Amino acid sequence: MEYLTDRLIFETRKNIISSELEFLNCYALMEATAKDYVREAQILR
Repeated sequence: MEYLTDRLIFETRKNIISSELEFLNCYALMEATAKDYVREAQILR
């Protein structure tokens, strides 16, 4: 999971700097809003 997060941040930053917005148009970037107990229950499965 950490690798994917780092990769997503890298690609997003690279695209913003180069003004290539194709990557950003493909993926919605938003803050996770799930409650901690929901997130923990999903991890356990």
